[in-house]
Amino acid sequence: MIEMMGWIGLTLLLVAYFLEATNKLPDGSKQYFLLNLIGSISISLHAYYIGSMPILILNIVWALVSAYELIKH
Repeated sequence: MIEMMGWIGLTLLLVAYFLEATNKLPDGSKQYFLLNLIGSISISLHAYYIGSMPILILNIVWALVSAYELIKH
């Protein structure tokens, strides 16, 4: 289950990046930050489980930035 969370998180981050890079989502849209938030939380859980501190810290920061941007909008 935890492995699947990592794959889901990775997929959500890549989809968010692809959609914004190809202008399918407006720059800084709520959908973009929501995909990033859910994706980074999923990857954070996976990273915690496997003991990967660099990936955990990166994705916690990513989630915090995404949450801040969602609240700001």
